[in-house]
Amino acid sequence: MTEKLTKKTIRSVIRKLKICEPIEVSWVDAGDDEKQVAGLVWKSMNDSIKSLKEIQVITIGFFHCFKAQTLFLFNNHDTDPDDPHIACEAQIPVGCIKSIRRLKHDSEM
Repeated sequence: MTEKLTKKTIRSVIRKLKICEPIEVSWVDAGDDEKQVAGLVWKSMNDSIKSLKEIQVITIGFFHCFKAQTLFLFNNHDTDPDDPHIACEAQIPVGCIKSIRRLKHDSEM
């Protein structure tokens, strides 16, 4: 398990990444993990606090770029050296990232 990094350290790691470098990002999602309910649902604040939890996510992909406070990555790319194409783009706010590590390319294995 990788240790939790500070936001400053995470930015430093991201700035050293090269485009298309494979990475693993451990982060906390800002989504809602509860089942969808139609209409307005009332519940006590105490009951609400008991059901709160963080959504832990691990994302593996290829580094694309870093802008302002956001890491951009993608999951697929072709091998055309003249005009590469990518697919399955994603973005993760730096403030949600707990850890990030480089993965090895086939040539490094």
